[in-house]
Amino acid sequence: MKKITLTYSLLALILSTTGCSYNVNSTPEWWFKAKGLPMPADNGQVSLCQNFGCTKSTSIQLTPQDLEPVHQLFKPSPNSAEEERVLIAKAMGLFETITGPKIGTSHDKAMNAFSVKSNQLDCIAESSNSSAYLLILKQQNLIKFHRIGGNIHRGPLTLNAPHNSAVVVEISTSEAYAVDSWFGANGEPAWITPSENWLSGSNP
Repeated sequence: MKKITLTYSLLALILSTTGCSYNVNSTPEWWFKAKGLPMPADNGQVSLCQNFGCTKSTSIQLTPQDLEPVHQLFKPSPNSAEEERVLIAKAMGLFETITGPKIGTSHDKAMNAFSVKSNQLDCIAESSNSSAYLLILKQQNLIKFHRIGGNIHRGPLTLNAPHNSAVVVEISTSEAYAVDSWFGANGEPAWITPSENWLSGSNP
């Protein structure tokens, strides 16, 4: 069943990216459905990936105390979309430090490096977790200049090695930005870059 789910999720990723463009109208719901994961709940319940391909996941409860550092990060509130993206990047790393001890990924290394101390995440797992964190930010009313897009994929159709990322879309411009946490170790800020740049095969 897991293999079938993974196959469908990869097919959805490929189909969601046509040529070298990103569908700014996409939403993250299809990704979670393809992975067999529930969307993050308003009460702080969230299912997070724990390994390569997200074939292993667990549901945890994020309490108001858990989320307080995230709220503090957004004080004062950003005054522009650009400022907000800087805080979003930092928030991805902060979420990882909060959830790492709960799901066993505290020692997750950058990219696909092997770790004997931790569950290691690949880009599929990283992008899924990042999308979950972004949805929590939206639920907590911490971001106002962006909405959460569907996950982005680059691979054969973009003449690049397969890779995945979470996405935010600036509301005023409809410009999409990859929110890529795969390149950093657990707790490091995500790399945020325009979707066109990400699709071209760029790295941090």
